[in-house]
Amino acid sequence: MSQPYLIRLPSPWNFRVIQYVGPRTPTDDMDDWPTDEPVSVRVPADWSAVLGASFRGRVEYSRFFHRPTGIDTGTRLRLRLDLVDGVATVSLNNEPLGTACWPDFPRHFDITGRLQTRNELRIGVELLETHPGATTPGRPPGRAATDAGGLVGEVHLEIG
Repeated sequence: MSQPYLIRLPSPWNFRVIQYVGPRTPTDDMDDWPTDEPVSVRVPADWSAVLGASFRGRVEYSRFFHRPTGIDTGTRLRLRLDLVDGVATVSLNNEPLGTACWPDFPRHFDITGRLQTRNELRIGVELLETHPGATTPGRPPGRAATDAGGLVGEVHLEIG
């Protein structure tokens, strides 16, 4: 069986805060948080550069991409998330694809027949409040309870 052809969905991605849950107080630099208008971020990376490592809540990453050439209705297509720190909720063109969390990575979503000429991919990532020293289920190996969450792995289209 041949390996699928990979198309990386590189930076930049749009990023915005959907919901804050702690542990920072609402006065801690909230004016700097991207709540209304999205900001541009690099992926893969956690959200510490934008929100700080202590931010807990729900954020949304989004990006547009065009349908690859040479794709017909019978071509198998999948979206692949290599690694997310938190719980990811994925949608393509406002249609839910599903959720993913550790240890389900890399996680694949079948998108055969769903691509349009221009597509919008949205990945919500939720990481709730944790405390130093706490054992946090669902965190990838090497990620401490005090680390920031986010899209910490590559995002790809797989063709074939």
